[in-house]
Amino acid sequence: MTALPDVEKLCMNCMSVKPNAALACPHCGCPAGVYAASADELPPRTILFGRYLLGSMTAEGNIGILYAAYDLKHCRRVTIREYFPKAHVKRELVRPGVSRVVPISEEIAASFQSGLEQCVLKTRQLMRLGMLSGIFVPQKYFSENGTIYAVLDFVQGVTLRRYVENTGGFRTDALELLRPLAASLALMHGAGVVHGELTSGQIIVTPEGLLKTLPPWGAAPLESEGPARLGKPSGKNARFTHQAAAPDARALCAVLYALLTGKEPAPLSSCEKPRDIPTLSGTGVSLSRQKKRALRKGLCGGYKSVRELYWALYGTAPAESGLVSGRDNNATASLEKAVKTISGASAGKRSVLKKRFGFAFLAGYAVFCLLLLGAAVFFMTQGGGLIVYVLLAAAVTDGLSLWTAFRSSRLGRALHIALAAGAAALAGYIAFAHGSPVEGGMLASFALLLLNVAFVLVEAVYGEGTFKRTPH
Repeated sequence: MTALPDVEKLCMNCMSVKPNAALACPHCGCPAGVYAASADELPPRTILFGRYLLGSMTAEGNIGILYAAYDLKHCRRVTIREYFPKAHVKRELVRPGVSRVVPISEEIAASFQSGLEQCVLKTRQLMRLGMLSGIFVPQKYFSENGTIYAVLDFVQGVTLRRYVENTGGFRTDALELLRPLAASLALMHGAGVVHGELTSGQIIVTPEGLLKTLPPWGAAPLESEGPARLGKPSGKNARFTHQAAAPDARALCAVLYALLTGKEPAPLSSCEKPRDIPTLSGTGVSLSRQKKRALRKGLCGGYKSVRELYWALYGTAPAESGLVSGRDNNATASLEKAVKTISGASAGKRSVLKKRFGFAFLAGYAVFCLLLLGAAVFFMTQGGGLIVYVLLAAAVTDGLSLWTAFRSSRLGRALHIALAAGAAALAGYIAFAHGSPVEGGMLASFALLLLNVAFVLVEAVYGEGTFKRTPH
């Protein structure tokens, strides 16, 4: 077991042990001396819950405060998060060295209490997930000084917002950089938990170059400031709605956009269709056309969950590769088992069958197009005639239809099959009932050409991804 260091030598900024208490910290450069705490924050060297020695404040928001801290029991650095909606509460001195968080008026006392309860519920939800590589999951929470505190792993690094401002973004590895965070959020959604507060100010770029988000508070600042959370915290059997999960997917797309371009995207309110988002062409962004479409669709709120977005960006089910071992948590094991059951074997079998059927259909379609071309070449060697042009037109239009079907959703593929079968039936009827195979072939080719034109027009009106294949 690690020995307890001399707490007088702890740096109040990074909680590392200094060789000399009177010198500046060699780890973070913080000068020696007394840290001047503001009226809103707890002073350094305050001890909470009998074991957490607070350092200086590391971040502050409308809802709460983050402190660097040291766990005197386990001899390690941690971060303490305090629920402190500063516009509505104040610190009231109880006795020297002891204060209490109280509402600034009786009118908002009930709202403050409700915020505390919601914060506890969300914290419990997150703790049931275990430890995820892309999220600072709370390890413990406790009530003290009239408010709620949560214990996180030591938060170290800079916010994504500041990182993008300092570097300008333009990360060529942005997709891979985002993958662990996206996988962790997808697993959260799979367990019926949403983040709801994901912004570039909540995401930390760690010294190792990883993206890791702070956990959500789960409570609005207070009713007078409007709803900051995107749905009430759900329990084990609570209904999980797509309406609550969709903003997390959009927020992840905003993160990816910022990493790629160095700019924050336009707000969702100014975007109704994917074409409203500025194109990535000419920016030097090395993404495939399909992934650019997925990003633009996501920025317009087109994905119902992070899992659906993950499929579009990576072409596979999300897998949490960075689960941290060391926590005995039955909920974590249950969650992993559930995820493997849902997205692993059983879903995999259905996916394989769908793929085999789809590729068999497309392969047969491709062979048919090649046979049309072969027939056209054969008749051309026999002297040509109108039949050659009919067969060439059929081959071209069927080829276009094949390409569109390959890119289509299930609705698009069903429409192609139905309309192509109708065109073939019409051609057969004319060929055999009226003895005119040439007219039948021409009419079928014209029908397929109209089909492809219709698909192009629909995508031009409703956006590029209208009939694009998306996983479910």
